[in-house]
Amino acid sequence: MGNLILTRSPRAAHPYYVPELGIRLYTAEELSYHIYNNLMLIDRGFIDERLLTFLRECGQNELAAKLERWKDDADFWELLLVILQDVHFYNGQELEKFRAEAARIATEGHEKIMHEKADYMLSIGRYYDSIRMYEKLLESRSDYALGKKVRAGLFEGLGVAHARLFIYDKAAEAYAMAYAQNKNEKYLRSIYMIHLISPETPYPSELFVALEPGRLSAWAAEYEAAREQAALYGKARATAELSGKDDRRRRAGYLDLISEWKSEYRRCMG
Repeated sequence: MGNLILTRSPRAAHPYYVPELGIRLYTAEELSYHIYNNLMLIDRGFIDERLLTFLRECGQNELAAKLERWKDDADFWELLLVILQDVHFYNGQELEKFRAEAARIATEGHEKIMHEKADYMLSIGRYYDSIRMYEKLLESRSDYALGKKVRAGLFEGLGVAHARLFIYDKAAEAYAMAYAQNKNEKYLRSIYMIHLISPETPYPSELFVALEPGRLSAWAAEYEAAREQAALYGKARATAELSGKDDRRRRAGYLDLISEWKSEYRRCMG
């Protein structure tokens, strides 16, 4: 999960799978960590028989009995707090912070929370899920979704998601729509970067006539620097590092990378 979690509860024989993140939880402490840090992923169907079975395997029989008894009548957010309290992984100050965030989510407007959830899905690589949410909000006629600044942010999210899926024509179109709502130069920069990455993508040059002289040249230089730097990091670096190993280790390394990339792809597909 990316963090070292000290656990006291028994390890479950059957892990709790979180499809949105592609991870498996084995202890009650790991479940608490997931609830606390991924609240935007959790909906009212979270407390079900699968969760109760997992808690029983973790030795949390009393907690499972409480949730089973209260799940149809008690406030959903309070039930999440009960889980955190009974597992004792977070202190009182942290629990108060969680309570405040849960209360905010419970009282905020539906569209605002959906926008936050779409942004969250984008941040964890669930690109198709985020696209569906952004598009649904853009189709809404609510006061929230019709605000120019909000709409610009929704189109920007669409642009980012499509660009990360290499759907460059839709990404450029979304950034242009964002610019129509909010004349922020960053959207033009994104369109130009897409043009440099994918020259065949339609390029609305009429949007760039008012830019200061030299701006496009500066963005092009920025792009070249980023392109050179990209070879030193991430997947490109990991692949390059394997080239110097012997055949057996190189093959094993490539298989591990392919498995990792497949998992990332499945997560982003939603």
